[in-house]
Amino acid sequence: MYVNAKVETATKSRYWGPLWRDGRVIVPADGWYEWTGEKPNRVPHFIRAVDGQPLMLAAISAPEGFVILTDAADAGLLDIHDRRPVALSADDAQAWLDPTQTETAEEVVARRLDADSFTWYTVPKAVGNAHNDDPSFIQPLQPQPAE
Repeated sequence: MYVNAKVETATKSRYWGPLWRDGRVIVPADGWYEWTGEKPNRVPHFIRAVDGQPLMLAAISAPEGFVILTDAADAGLLDIHDRRPVALSADDAQAWLDPTQTETAEEVVARRLDADSFTWYTVPKAVGNAHNDDPSFIQPLQPQPAE
């Protein structure tokens, strides 16, 4: 099972190519997690839209489910990770889903939201365990008071 597919190779792949044409979907999300630093001191970050609105992530459906498209990160997002999900504006999300759209899917994806559209902050390390599930995992860690 794949978790994501690179935009650069999805259109050329024998597996992803037909799905790129006929299996486009949108995955709504509040944001995503990335980790920075070296083990064992890695730090989790939650990345979300600056305006707090849900993100519309470009994805393609596959027989086993779906995969989120990723692209190279730009600007400040490089501080967190070298790749990121392809997040689209509401209009571009509609264009991504519309099979009658005259623009190509590549043109729509190329207009992904830029790095200035996102903000990020550290979150609890417990987010890294799949057995943990808590709404606080998308809340910023509060600074520790000086003792």
